[in-house]
Amino acid sequence: MAEAHGAREHWERIASQLRKGIYHPAPVRRVFIPKPDGTERPLGIPTVLDRVIQQATAQVLTPLWDGEFSEYSFGFREGRNAHQAVRHMEGAWKLRRRHAVDCDLKAFFDTVKHDPLLVRLREKIGGGKLLRLIGRYLRAGVELPDGTREATPLGVPQGGPLSPLLYYWKQWKRPRTRRRNLLKLGANPKKVHMATRSRKGYWRMSRNKIVHQGLNNRWLKEQGVPEMRDIWIKLNYGDKSRPVSGV
Repeated sequence: MAEAHGAREHWERIASQLRKGIYHPAPVRRVFIPKPDGTERPLGIPTVLDRVIQQATAQVLTPLWDGEFSEYSFGFREGRNAHQAVRHMEGAWKLRRRHAVDCDLKAFFDTVKHDPLLVRLREKIGGGKLLRLIGRYLRAGVELPDGTREATPLGVPQGGPLSPLLYYWKQWKRPRTRRRNLLKLGANPKKVHMATRSRKGYWRMSRNKIVHQGLNNRWLKEQGVPEMRDIWIKLNYGDKSRPVSGV
């Protein structure tokens, strides 16, 4: 809570640093979560401020690459979900296809090489301030549970970005509080209970359609969350560029 308010109070200074290309992200906090096979998955938890900046960057970059994904890719993409993947598998079964392969790239995110990644990014976004900012995020390092810090010459952090609306959703802990606030924000009274009484975790609820419709970009801007697309456009095209209105 205090961190989010601090980021809001100092946003003008931070935005100035972003426009000048001199902003340096903080190291991510390293936490470990258990995996079914008994090993642990390392996550890098960024600060609230860096989550917001990362989310803004992702909103800009995602449309540039999404069209290059396979039409059979359903994970973590706008408008796609696991239910669609299941329906596709059901369709394959009806076509008498009887084999499915479950595979994963071991430690992929932990072994991504920074230089080739930045080269691929440069092909589409150029070599300006945004590319340098992404490079700084890759090399920001991690803070371990014992307080020591480690450099990150390899790999990309897992754990961010996190949508700003997640911060607000977590403050509405009681179902009745969520219902009251969502109704004030125009949520459908017949469907609002699907969000307010859901047992899903905060991260999954931050992607819920009903929550998104209520806590939309316009409302977030009224709460003091900056319109990040406008910041990005100004960062790359100057103060004379026209802002993009939120929905």
